[in-house]
Amino acid sequence: MKKIIFATTNPGKFQEAEKILGKFRIKVEQKKLEIEEEKEQDVRDVAVDKAKKAFKKLKKELIVEDTAFYLRAFPGFPGTYAHEVIDRLKQKGVAKLVKGREKGAKFVSVVVFVSKNGRAKIFEGECEGSVVSPRGKARRGVPYDAIFVPGGEKRTFAEMSKSEKEKFSHRARAFEKFGKWFSKRK
Repeated sequence: MKKIIFATTNPGKFQEAEKILGKFRIKVEQKKLEIEEEKEQDVRDVAVDKAKKAFKKLKKELIVEDTAFYLRAFPGFPGTYAHEVIDRLKQKGVAKLVKGREKGAKFVSVVVFVSKNGRAKIFEGECEGSVVSPRGKARRGVPYDAIFVPGGEKRTFAEMSKSEKEKFSHRARAFEKFGKWFSKRK
Protein backbone atom coordinates (compact mmCIF):
# COMPACT_ATOMS: atom_id res chain seq x y z
CA MET A 1 0.00 0.00 0.00
CA LYS A 2 1.34 3.43 -0.95
CA LYS A 3 1.26 6.34 1.49
CA ILE A 4 0.90 10.09 1.11
CA ILE A 5 0.73 13.01 3.52
CA PHE A 6 -2.23 15.35 3.11
CA ALA A 7 -1.52 18.78 4.64
CA THR A 8 -4.93 20.04 5.75
CA THR A 9 -6.66 21.22 8.90
CA ASN A 10 -10.09 20.39 7.42
CA PRO A 11 -11.41 17.03 8.69
CA GLY A 12 -14.08 16.84 5.95
CA LYS A 13 -11.50 17.22 3.18
CA PHE A 14 -9.32 14.60 4.86
CA GLN A 15 -12.18 12.09 5.14
CA GLU A 16 -13.13 12.58 1.49
CA ALA A 17 -9.51 12.14 0.38
CA GLU A 18 -9.07 9.07 2.59
CA LYS A 19 -12.18 7.42 1.14
CA ILE A 20 -11.34 8.16 -2.51
CA LEU A 21 -7.63 7.39 -2.32
CA GLY A 22 -8.36 4.18 -0.39
CA LYS A 23 -9.90 2.83 -3.62
CA PHE A 24 -6.41 3.13 -5.15
CA ARG A 25 -4.75 1.44 -2.14
CA ILE A 26 -3.25 4.73 -1.00
CA LYS A 27 -3.08 5.38 2.74
CA VAL A 28 -3.51 9.05 3.62
CA GLU A 29 -1.85 10.61 6.66
CA GLN A 30 -3.25 13.96 7.78
CA LYS A 31 -0.80 16.67 8.86
CA LYS A 32 -2.58 19.62 10.41
CA LEU A 33 -0.43 22.50 9.24
CA GLU A 34 -1.45 26.12 9.51
CA ILE A 35 -0.26 27.55 6.21
CA GLU A 36 -0.66 31.22 5.39
CA GLU A 37 -2.60 31.34 2.18
CA GLU A 38 -1.67 33.83 -0.52
CA LYS A 39 -4.83 35.20 -2.08
CA GLU A 40 -4.61 35.03 -5.84
CA GLN A 41 -7.38 34.97 -8.38
CA ASP A 42 -6.21 31.64 -9.83
CA VAL A 43 -6.89 28.69 -7.53
CA ARG A 44 -3.94 26.80 -9.08
CA ASP A 45 -1.53 29.52 -7.92
CA VAL A 46 -2.97 29.45 -4.40
CA ALA A 47 -2.77 25.64 -4.18
CA VAL A 48 0.79 25.43 -5.54
CA ASP A 49 1.94 28.15 -3.13
CA LYS A 50 0.32 26.30 -0.21
CA ALA A 51 1.87 22.99 -1.28
CA LYS A 52 5.36 24.46 -1.54
CA LYS A 53 5.04 26.08 1.89
CA ALA A 54 3.89 22.75 3.37
CA PHE A 55 6.79 20.94 1.68
CA LYS A 56 9.23 23.50 3.06
CA LYS A 57 7.98 22.70 6.59
CA LEU A 58 7.77 18.90 6.28
CA LYS A 59 10.48 18.12 3.69
CA LYS A 60 8.38 15.14 2.53
CA GLU A 61 6.21 14.29 -0.46
CA LEU A 62 2.70 15.54 0.17
CA ILE A 63 -0.54 16.81 -1.26
CA VAL A 64 -2.69 19.84 -0.54
CA GLU A 65 -6.13 20.77 -1.90
CA ASP A 66 -7.80 24.08 -2.54
CA THR A 67 -11.17 24.93 -4.03
CA ALA A 68 -12.62 27.99 -5.74
CA PHE A 69 -16.19 28.87 -6.68
CA TYR A 70 -17.06 30.87 -9.79
CA LEU A 71 -20.24 32.65 -10.87
CA ARG A 72 -20.67 32.81 -14.65
CA ALA A 73 -22.40 36.21 -14.37
CA PHE A 74 -19.22 37.64 -12.80
CA PRO A 75 -16.18 36.07 -14.52
CA GLY A 76 -13.48 35.09 -12.02
CA PHE A 77 -15.65 35.96 -9.01
CA PRO A 78 -15.62 35.05 -6.18
CA GLY A 79 -12.91 32.51 -7.05
CA THR A 80 -10.49 31.99 -4.20
CA TYR A 81 -12.36 34.64 -2.19
CA ALA A 82 -15.44 32.40 -1.91
CA HIS A 83 -15.24 32.13 1.90
CA GLU A 84 -14.93 35.87 2.41
CA VAL A 85 -17.86 36.51 0.05
CA ILE A 86 -20.23 34.03 1.70
CA ASP A 87 -19.18 35.24 5.17
CA ARG A 88 -20.25 38.77 4.19
CA LEU A 89 -23.22 38.14 1.91
CA LYS A 90 -24.44 34.82 3.34
CA GLN A 91 -26.22 32.28 1.11
CA LYS A 92 -29.19 34.52 0.36
CA GLY A 93 -26.91 37.39 -0.66
CA VAL A 94 -24.94 35.25 -3.12
CA ALA A 95 -28.19 33.93 -4.61
CA LYS A 96 -29.47 37.51 -4.86
CA LEU A 97 -26.32 38.52 -6.80
CA VAL A 98 -27.37 36.35 -9.75
CA LYS A 99 -31.07 37.22 -9.64
CA GLY A 100 -32.06 38.27 -13.17
CA ARG A 101 -28.62 37.24 -14.47
CA GLU A 102 -26.86 34.10 -15.69
CA LYS A 103 -27.17 31.57 -12.83
CA GLY A 104 -24.38 29.27 -13.99
CA ALA A 105 -21.63 28.50 -11.50
CA LYS A 106 -18.84 26.01 -10.95
CA PHE A 107 -16.56 24.62 -8.32
CA VAL A 108 -12.93 23.99 -9.21
CA SER A 109 -10.83 21.82 -6.94
CA VAL A 110 -7.06 21.57 -7.27
CA VAL A 111 -4.95 18.85 -5.66
CA VAL A 112 -1.23 19.60 -5.75
CA PHE A 113 1.37 16.88 -5.24
CA VAL A 114 4.91 17.94 -4.32
CA SER A 115 7.62 15.36 -4.99
CA LYS A 116 10.83 14.74 -3.00
CA ASN A 117 12.66 17.20 -5.26
CA GLY A 118 10.07 19.94 -4.60
CA ARG A 119 8.36 19.79 -7.99
CA ALA A 120 4.61 20.38 -8.06
CA LYS A 121 2.08 18.45 -10.16
CA ILE A 122 -1.55 19.63 -10.44
CA PHE A 123 -4.76 17.57 -10.62
CA GLU A 124 -8.06 19.39 -11.23
CA GLY A 125 -11.69 18.51 -10.79
CA GLU A 126 -14.70 20.63 -11.73
CA CYS A 127 -18.43 20.58 -11.11
CA GLU A 128 -20.68 22.79 -13.24
CA GLY A 129 -24.13 23.78 -12.06
CA SER A 130 -26.25 26.74 -11.09
CA VAL A 131 -27.06 28.97 -8.13
CA VAL A 132 -30.51 28.90 -6.53
CA SER A 133 -32.11 30.35 -3.41
CA PRO A 134 -30.97 28.43 -0.30
CA ARG A 135 -32.44 24.94 0.06
CA GLY A 136 -31.47 22.23 2.51
CA LYS A 137 -29.10 22.44 5.43
CA ALA A 138 -25.48 22.94 4.42
CA ARG A 139 -22.96 20.81 6.28
CA ARG A 140 -20.45 22.62 8.47
CA GLY A 141 -17.72 24.26 6.41
CA VAL A 142 -19.52 24.01 3.04
CA PRO A 143 -22.03 26.89 2.96
CA TYR A 144 -22.33 26.98 -0.84
CA ASP A 145 -23.92 23.52 -0.79
CA ALA A 146 -27.33 25.03 0.06
CA ILE A 147 -27.33 27.28 -3.04
CA PHE A 148 -25.59 25.06 -5.63
CA VAL A 149 -27.39 22.58 -7.91
CA PRO A 150 -25.00 20.42 -9.97
CA GLY A 151 -25.72 19.98 -13.68
CA GLY A 152 -28.27 17.25 -14.38
CA GLU A 153 -29.81 17.51 -10.89
CA LYS A 154 -32.75 19.32 -9.34
CA ARG A 155 -31.49 19.20 -5.74
CA THR A 156 -28.81 21.31 -4.08
CA PHE A 157 -25.75 19.58 -2.63
CA ALA A 158 -27.26 20.28 0.81
CA GLU A 159 -30.37 18.27 -0.12
CA MET A 160 -28.25 15.23 -1.04
CA SER A 161 -26.66 12.58 1.12
CA LYS A 162 -22.86 12.59 1.27
CA SER A 163 -22.66 9.61 -1.11
CA GLU A 164 -25.03 11.29 -3.60
CA LYS A 165 -22.95 14.48 -3.51
CA GLU A 166 -19.73 12.51 -4.10
CA LYS A 167 -21.00 11.50 -7.56
CA PHE A 168 -20.72 15.17 -8.59
CA SER A 169 -17.90 16.28 -6.30
CA HIS A 170 -15.21 18.45 -7.84
CA ARG A 171 -12.88 17.44 -5.00
CA ALA A 172 -13.56 13.74 -5.59
CA ARG A 173 -12.76 14.19 -9.29
CA ALA A 174 -9.43 15.87 -8.49
CA PHE A 175 -8.50 13.20 -5.91
CA GLU A 176 -9.45 10.42 -8.35
CA LYS A 177 -7.12 11.87 -10.99
CA PHE A 178 -4.34 12.07 -8.40
CA GLY A 179 -5.09 8.55 -7.13
CA LYS A 180 -4.91 7.01 -10.63
CA TRP A 181 -1.61 8.74 -11.32
CA PHE A 182 -0.02 8.15 -7.88
CA SER A 183 -1.00 4.47 -7.73
CA LYS A 184 0.93 3.83 -10.98
CA ARG A 185 3.95 5.92 -9.95
CA LYS A 186 7.13 4.01 -9.09
